[in-house]
Amino acid sequence: MLYIFTDEYGSPTYKNLHKDPNKAFFLSAIVIEPKEYPEVDREIKAFKFRWFNTEKVFLRFRLISNRESICSFLSDKALEKRFHDDLYETLKRCKFRTLGVYISKEKMQQQYSYPVHPYLSSIQLICERLIWNDEKDFR
Repeated sequence: MLYIFTDEYGSPTYKNLHKDPNKAFFLSAIVIEPKEYPEVDREIKAFKFRWFNTEKVFLRFRLISNRESICSFLSDKALEKRFHDDLYETLKRCKFRTLGVYISKEKMQQQYSYPVHPYLSSIQLICERLIWNDEKDFR
């Protein structure tokens, strides 16, 4: 069995593509073996506690990059550097694999009369990579 966590960036639709400033869709997956999961979980929770005094917080790209809400402290350049350095070191200690799929929605529309939905095609491509793994049971 493998644990798989996914996240997306961009809108997974072709609707109003001409108005969409980000004409791409990206789906990433983190793959963790069960024996590694407890240590990854401990590392991530410890990082959250160091920076937010709680482990019950979601680290969202938008909040971090825009320095919004709980991440407003990142407007201080010195704190921002320490935060990113600590995050980098935390992730280096974690054992996991990553997979990612980038879809250019413009190219899909240009190339195909009926393009596959970006989210569906991303999931299919990630699953295709996962079945090459000896472990076939995913959660």
